[in-house]
This record gives sequence, structure tokens and C-alpha cells, in this order.
Amino acid sequence: MAAETHNLAIFRGLLKFKSNQQKIWGVLIFLSIVTTVEVALGIIKPEVLMTSFLRMKLLNWIFIILTIVKAYYIAWDFMHVRDEKKRFEKCNCFAFDYFNTLSRIYSFAGSRLYI
Repeated sequence: MAAETHNLAIFRGLLKFKSNQQKIWGVLIFLSIVTTVEVALGIIKPEVLMTSFLRMKLLNWIFIILTIVKAYYIAWDFMHVRDEKKRFEKCNCFAFDYFNTLSRIYSFAGSRLYI
């Protein structure tokens, strides 16, 4: 596909790029920053994040949220979900939410659940 047919902006138009190559570098830098934050938190393990929230440490919640952000962004930009029709986007989001909810139910009640 030609560069004109692709959306060359990220963060809902906050950053605009002139070519696909520049955009790939921009996304790589964003994902590297998020990964660096994850690694730094994993090494430092701040005591304030070791408190429990919903039966899990806050640090673990931060890791889960940052991982979901990265996965969503990779799918949105590199798998071109942003270029799809709204109905297809909603279908994908529904499927993600459905499996996410199932995994949460299983993880919280897994020991008492017989599937």
C-alpha cells in the first residue's frame, strides 16, 4: 500500500510522521519507553507498590496494565485495526473483553471451579 493510504499519526493525531519508516521508529520508541518503565519497576520494586489491591500487589496490576497497553497499541498500529470499519473494531474489542473476563473469573475462582 502507498504511504498516502496509511494513517501516519499516533496518539490520536498528537504526533504526525512523514513516512511509514518514521512512524515505525516513533512506535518503537514509545514501546521501548513503556518496556523500560516495566523493567525499572521490576528491578526497583518500590515498597509502596507492594501493598495488596484486589488480592494482588499493585506492582502486578501495573505490569498487567502496561502489558495490555502495549498489546493494544501493537494491534492498533501494526495490525492496522485503526484502518478497519467500526463494526470490526467493536467485534475485536468484544472478543478481547469476553476472554479477559473469562480469564479473570478463572484466576479468582479457579481452585473452586470445575470446568
